[in-house]
Amino acid sequence: MLLTILIPTYNRCNDLLYNISLLEGFILSNSLEERVDIIISSNNSEDETKQKVTSFIKNTNIKITLYNQEANIGLEKNVIFTLSKAISEYVMFLGDDDYIDEEYLKRVICIISSEKDVHCIIPSFIGIKLDKTVIPTIQRDINAITKKYRKGFRSCLSLSNRGHQLSGLVFKRAGLYENYMQRNVQNIYPFIFFVSISILNGNTYHLTEYPVKVTQPGQEKKDWGYGEDGLVNEIFDNYKKIDLKILQRYLLEMNLLFTQDSRYLMYLEKSKMDCFNAFFKIITSKNSLLLTKLSFPFLFSYKLVVKYSKSLLRPAYKKIFR
Repeated sequence: MLLTILIPTYNRCNDLLYNISLLEGFILSNSLEERVDIIISSNNSEDETKQKVTSFIKNTNIKITLYNQEANIGLEKNVIFTLSKAISEYVMFLGDDDYIDEEYLKRVICIISSEKDVHCIIPSFIGIKLDKTVIPTIQRDINAITKKYRKGFRSCLSLSNRGHQLSGLVFKRAGLYENYMQRNVQNIYPFIFFVSISILNGNTYHLTEYPVKVTQPGQEKKDWGYGEDGLVNEIFDNYKKIDLKILQRYLLEMNLLFTQDSRYLMYLEKSKMDCFNAFFKIITSKNSLLLTKLSFPFLFSYKLVVKYSKSLLRPAYKKIFR
């Protein structure tokens, strides 16, 4: 098998059925039955996932394997479980309520069939509501140009933080699971680890023409939260477990804090105290370098100045350009 699509799921039976129905159509219409299969792991779902997916499997001509966890093993372990069951050359991770485009799948197959030096493919994405309508303000890289990156740290610095969004990520499977387990990585963002080591070991495509549609259900509907630090410490666990020079690790940590400032600034919507608490958690993070801890207060101050400057200037801009 060339590609296995890995779908960890929990209590989203209808979304999952819609998703695998789409994938079934893509696979059959492009005669990919012998090249693409699907693995689903239901994390002890309490809805009708087991019954309905089992029924779907009996009536389809594509290969789907369903695993049902006897107890909820958590999001990260369920993700890693799907990877452990794959035997294909490449794997693609996909959220149960996120949807790839048919052209994206076709392009992925074309790349991984002909360019064996490619270890990773990273898509763009656009947000959608629960009713599948697009949210134009929630997107990443949809206007970027598709580019092939050579393996190495420079590419890792440019792309590794894009591993925060799992859906559509494609990896060369060999050694991926073993690396993760041997290095004792354990956090809610294993894809940042997968992206990072894949880029360091092989070439990468940033494939942007066909954005993955990522459902935005609202945090209250997710089965995980951002904790008190925007999960920054979780992300840093990945960089800590990769063989990097100190300067390289520092650059990755600071790049994450610079490009994903919403992870700590979002707490301002609750209160200044919550934001300060996030700041404190980050500078005392057990997974970050001392150099990052010393640098972050300066970055944090800069980000606050920029944020409040925009707030103060916005009324003036409205008067000028209305």
